[in-house]
Amino acid sequence: MKWPLSLDVACPFESLPPSANNLATDTPVPSLVSFGDSVKYKCRDGFHFEEDFSKVDFEVKCLSSGSFEFAEWKSCIDPKSSDFFENTCWQFN
Repeated sequence: MKWPLSLDVACPFESLPPSANNLATDTPVPSLVSFGDSVKYKCRDGFHFEEDFSKVDFEVKCLSSGSFEFAEWKSCIDPKSSDFFENTCWQFN
């Protein structure tokens, strides 16, 4: 256990990612996420992470400051769309 321990810190979870990112979460909006806990995001059914098709989900963690550890929204794309072919590097031997 780390000291000092703060029991009353929480991050307000008030909005979902932009719909164009095709992300989903099971965390209800609005809600409070306790310090140290995370909100888990995954791609909507039939979509895959643009940066890594093997990725299953990603998490953003609630920090002691009351904000989420966050860099940028990840994007999910439909492998049947033209975006998939434009953003995929094909390598043939």
